[in-house]
Amino acid sequence: MKKIKIFVVSMALSSANFLQAQWFEPEPISGDSLVFGNLDWGDYDQDGDQDLLTMGAIVGGDQKTVLYRNDGGSFTEVETPFLRAQNGSCNFFDYDNDNDLDVLVTGFSSAEGGAITRTYRNDGGIFTEIDLKLKNAMFSTVVFADVDKDGYQDILMTGWIEGAAPGEVLYYRNVVDSFALDTSFLFPALNFGALDVTDLDHDGNIDLIIAGSDDTWSQYTGHFEYDLAEKTFVEKETELEGISDAWVKFFDYNDDGYDDLLLYGLGNDYEKRLLIYENDGEDLNLVQSLDSLSSSTAKNPVITGDIDNDGDNDIIVGGVNEDWDYTMMAYLNHENVYAYSPEVGLPEWGSNTSLAFCDVDGDLDLDFSFTGRDNVTIDEVAVHLFKNEYAAVNTPPNAPELVNHVVEDSAVTLSWSRAVDNETRELGLTYNLGLYYSSESEWIIPPHALLSGERMVTKRGNMLQDTSIVFEDLDFGTYEWRIQTIDNSFVPSDFIVKTFEITDGPYASLTEEVIDPLVCAPVPFQNSFRLINTGSETINHIAIYDVAGKLVSSFDVLSSNAELNIATEEWQSGLYFVRFNVGNNVLNQKIMKN
Repeated sequence: MKKIKIFVVSMALSSANFLQAQWFEPEPISGDSLVFGNLDWGDYDQDGDQDLLTMGAIVGGDQKTVLYRNDGGSFTEVETPFLRAQNGSCNFFDYDNDNDLDVLVTGFSSAEGGAITRTYRNDGGIFTEIDLKLKNAMFSTVVFADVDKDGYQDILMTGWIEGAAPGEVLYYRNVVDSFALDTSFLFPALNFGALDVTDLDHDGNIDLIIAGSDDTWSQYTGHFEYDLAEKTFVEKETELEGISDAWVKFFDYNDDGYDDLLLYGLGNDYEKRLLIYENDGEDLNLVQSLDSLSSSTAKNPVITGDIDNDGDNDIIVGGVNEDWDYTMMAYLNHENVYAYSPEVGLPEWGSNTSLAFCDVDGDLDLDFSFTGRDNVTIDEVAVHLFKNEYAAVNTPPNAPELVNHVVEDSAVTLSWSRAVDNETRELGLTYNLGLYYSSESEWIIPPHALLSGERMVTKRGNMLQDTSIVFEDLDFGTYEWRIQTIDNSFVPSDFIVKTFEITDGPYASLTEEVIDPLVCAPVPFQNSFRLINTGSETINHIAIYDVAGKLVSSFDVLSSNAELNIATEEWQSGLYFVRFNVGNNVLNQKIMKN
């Protein structure tokens, strides 16, 4: 067993770099006060600034689930069909890979008289409720990840399913337009728990950490890994401390390119825990145990990101201290050691806290939103935005270099070199990828960013620290891919954009298979030719390649008794190959330009 290094840190750093009277200036976003709630940021209307999704209980015992549109820092409540709820989660996600943000809401709804799960599809900024076959859940946490590597976001959820204790952990596979509950592995029961996912050892398999109270109400933390070959989760041995009233979060605290683990809640002796486990690529080792609060089963009471613009990840946590005072605490990261830092100047607000980072004012540093209670009045606090006024300046990271793709038959390997940044260390940078199938006008991997590079979410890049990815069995046609760098303040670089073609083999050696009902005229041709479908069957797709296998033109549909005029002025003289999809058949024909 490796020697465990534990540092108990409670002093404040005294560096002159941190001497600033007020870092964050709070201002109300709305008049509604929320507790037992959740917050999430996302650019649902794709106007370049991120909007705020909120849920929870308001004064008087009612509930709200509200979307606030952000127009240059001015927030307006948007009319939506979202069901009101508390003691759950509200999340932006993209279930249908169209690169816009849909919404999922879980929790207790007094209007429905129990636990609910509701999903809403986003079409041009308008939300419509849809049924994705998810079970109702309350006291719930939800994360999204492509567990089975099919390009679509799957769902991992924990909570009181259908409102019943003990709670469950559920894995839903995204099967396009619906979700299928995967029962190949049964997770332990979990009450008032949380979970998070990453790829701890960069082996391509998703790792899952869950924490909470088990079915005997004892503290529990478990580690599971998805086996891609067997298509199921397997339990891993772990020495992680059991945590109840839990929150789980992966982040790279030491910028070494491997995700580390934060556990927050109550330990085996019911002492308050804020634990940092370092990932050395093989094991998770406890390296720091910090003075902490009680989470009070809040959702999203911990956020990690670079608040002082020095390039490493800091921590803000909300809850209740040992004297039952409501409070928030900031821990600054100084050379990979965290210290409680009262000079950040956060107010005595806490209790059932929810926090969420976003750069609302576009100055490249992290602001955050808050729900919870005021320790002085004991009342719920209106939803507030805390603007970061710290003096240090952050700069955007550079885009990746040596961006390359290698196509082999129907597979492609995309790769890029590590980028550099003035603040975040090289191995701490993450990368965000978009892969677009131009021939069919659809996203294979949506970047959740505008084409200009502005992010639609405040998250790390979807490739994490990886610098390559392989896609297999791609359909033939034209693809566009884009890659950008993300720093620890979630600031993006510009996109680097490339295109490639999938030709599905060396077409120069194809044997001609003439389609009887198809007429190509004239033969040979010069500046144009016509394809005439004289048969009764629709041609689903047409692709034309030169002798080197390069795609020169493609068309989606040629209906029966229809014709297609194709201009060829830019084509070189010589032999070309036309590939037709007719029903389930693929046929080929040679054509010649003089």
